[in-house]
Amino acid sequence: MALGARVLAALAERLGESPAPYRDTATALSDNDLLDRLHWAPELGAFADFGNHSAAVALRWHRPAPVPGAPPPAPRLLREVREAPRPRFVDALGYVSLFPLLLQLLRADSPRLPALLGSMRDERRLWTPFGLRSLARDSPLYLRRNTEHDPPYWRGSVWVNINFLALRALRGYARAEGPHRELAARLYRELRQNLVANVFQQYEATGFLWEHYRDSDGAGQGCRPFAGWTALVVLAMAEDY
Repeated sequence: MALGARVLAALAERLGESPAPYRDTATALSDNDLLDRLHWAPELGAFADFGNHSAAVALRWHRPAPVPGAPPPAPRLLREVREAPRPRFVDALGYVSLFPLLLQLLRADSPRLPALLGSMRDERRLWTPFGLRSLARDSPLYLRRNTEHDPPYWRGSVWVNINFLALRALRGYARAEGPHRELAARLYRELRQNLVANVFQQYEATGFLWEHYRDSDGAGQGCRPFAGWTALVVLAMAEDY
């Protein structure tokens, strides 16, 4: 929403209208103290969604009762909730946890930056040789299906669009005056090399740009050819953010 408000402010200015309401909204949503108060989860060491949530959820096969005279019903994979949801932080480190950094909402001297940069570079969590994975490997939802027909789409794969935002943000923090600029610069160089190299290698091997990439070996997954957000790799190669 902060990014959307900034975009609307720029559009209003171009159209000769007052950008003030949108700028005020962007400023309010970029308030670091407010982000801390509402979304910093100390137990996760990162920002998190807060809501009516239960982590005690699993998918179980159920066989419906047979109907006389009808073929045997097919088993169904259904969600079981073993603990009622209650208001809490969603304890899953992933792309969502990084958005205050990805959109450069955090100040360059923010005390939260070291923890986020550390989580990005941690191979047990988000870092891979192919880019940042979408959900930490130590998350209970890592590579878990959501329903029988809903595979783990954003639960581990490497997505070029979010990695592009990460590169843009890391370069921004590397250029800003602050205590974390050297770490941001190092992560920027390493992440850019990993992301570009893997997309290129997969293109050479398959002839396609892919929708997303497997975090374990970098293999292309999903739709192909996919010249949507995966084409952002060209801008990353040119360092045009």
